[in-house]
Amino acid sequence: MKKAVILLSGCGYYEGTNPWEIAFIISRLERLGVIAQPTAPEELMYTARDYTRNPPSETGKRNILAESSRIVRGEVLPISGLKPESASFLIIPGGLGTVKHYITDQGSVYPPVARLIRAMFLRGRPIGAIGYGILLAGYTLCKLAPLILALPNELEMVSKLEKKGATFVKVNNWEVVYDEENGVFSTPGIDLSGSIVRGAHGIETIVDALAKAKRITRSVQK
Repeated sequence: MKKAVILLSGCGYYEGTNPWEIAFIISRLERLGVIAQPTAPEELMYTARDYTRNPPSETGKRNILAESSRIVRGEVLPISGLKPESASFLIIPGGLGTVKHYITDQGSVYPPVARLIRAMFLRGRPIGAIGYGILLAGYTLCKLAPLILALPNELEMVSKLEKKGATFVKVNNWEVVYDEENGVFSTPGIDLSGSIVRGAHGIETIVDALAKAKRITRSVQK
């Protein structure tokens, strides 16, 4: 039976993983008979805020792993205990936490997360990136391959990735960009103003593609 590793970044659109996206991902995986294995690092969040306040007020730092456990059922495995070779493919959902917690202002990626993504890529495992997860995949893999990706909302970060060799394609949130040469698939996902129904179609389509995709044999290990 196939297993999908899902990289989480907390709970909630603003500071963690997008809850709508994770719900549609896990629902589709279950229908396909694929085991879902959520994972996150045991690390403090960049920040946490109370969004019932205007303006939002800081509530203190929280643990990314603990917050991620709020958004899924079952065990969220620490990245430190995950074996990439046991997974069939990787899914990186969106949510601003994906960028806030894992990408620095200088463009470097949090090392445990970078190691996971690179390990999956170098082992030829397909990778699916959704919303802000596209940026995380791009920053992590830009030195390994010239990726073709769906255009996300954060245009400043997109511009920096284009200078590193990435190509972005503007598509609707129900569409998927297939970079079959690199085994990376991407879709814009569900933002606060877009259609949830149409975004769900894009997510289900990308999960279907990942489940059908074959492992890629890498000729060069970097």
